[in-house]
Amino acid sequence: MYKVLIVDDEKIMRLAVKTIIRWEDNGFQLVGEAKDGENALMMIERFRPDIVITDLKMPNMDGITLIKRLREENFQGKILVLSNYGDFELVRDAMKWGASDYLLKVTMKADELIKILKEVVQQIEKERSQEEKGIQLPDMDMEALKEKYMRQALEDELDMENQEKESKRLGIS
Repeated sequence: MYKVLIVDDEKIMRLAVKTIIRWEDNGFQLVGEAKDGENALMMIERFRPDIVITDLKMPNMDGITLIKRLREENFQGKILVLSNYGDFELVRDAMKWGASDYLLKVTMKADELIKILKEVVQQIEKERSQEEKGIQLPDMDMEALKEKYMRQALEDELDMENQEKESKRLGIS
């Protein structure tokens, strides 16, 4: 089962997304819901969801900032964006920062959500398969991984064994 986290400041919207489909019947497990990006970061660290479905306009930390933070922290999951009709610029920014797809809140239907979730699962499986086969990551992802490695090494977050393993894997000598 693929783990999913819902992030939206509107309780009614979180409820709508939770109840629009039968999650378990479609291969998904809802691991929780968050009311803003700050709350979501804590839940993501705790539950490690495969997919985050997030609103863009929220108090404390909006969806764009959440997506940026997740990318900076090398979040390996996928992000789906919930938006309204007038949010085109925000959706475009979200996609630029790595969101996989988006759903319009007012027209969201169960079959559309299931279709998008299954497409995202295919992306996840393809990426995991490539990682297992040792296929090279795109340069942008490799640079992000190298940057994360360097930060962890400088902050003594890696023991010597893991440091050597990671440096070889990333081609850093």
